[in-house]
Amino acid sequence: MLRMSPPLIVTGFTMIVVLGLGCSKPQSGSRLKTYPTFGVVEVDGQPAEGVFVTCYPDKDTSEYQRPLGTITGGDGKFAFSTYAANDGLPEGQYKLVFQWNELGIDKTADRLGGNYTDPAKSKIELFVGNGETGNLGIIELSTNLSKR
Repeated sequence: MLRMSPPLIVTGFTMIVVLGLGCSKPQSGSRLKTYPTFGVVEVDGQPAEGVFVTCYPDKDTSEYQRPLGTITGGDGKFAFSTYAANDGLPEGQYKLVFQWNELGIDKTADRLGGNYTDPAKSKIELFVGNGETGNLGIIELSTNLSKR
């Protein structure tokens, strides 16, 4: 019988939740206007593939109240999806968090040392709306394991 370590199970569950968050139906039955929101994640100066990027809406400024997630591609690029692929985020203020898991047996630790996973401590914020796209440009992260 195949046995999976608890960290591998947690990582798999996290991936399913993050991917599912970006494909949810509208909360009230009608769709909110979305604005394309995208960027590039670099870790230690290099594009990072497979980084989970999750945005948490501010409860006071965003009509959409669920976190939305995406994953970076091989070039470090990502784009958020609310109702359809790459349609972006509804208007509001958001905080971003990042997790970069090293997958494999006994390799489930966040390569960023957990430094970017707490929305309450996130220094990376954005406002989406007013007819403008949410171009985040390059977001620089570090593998330095000391807490930010």
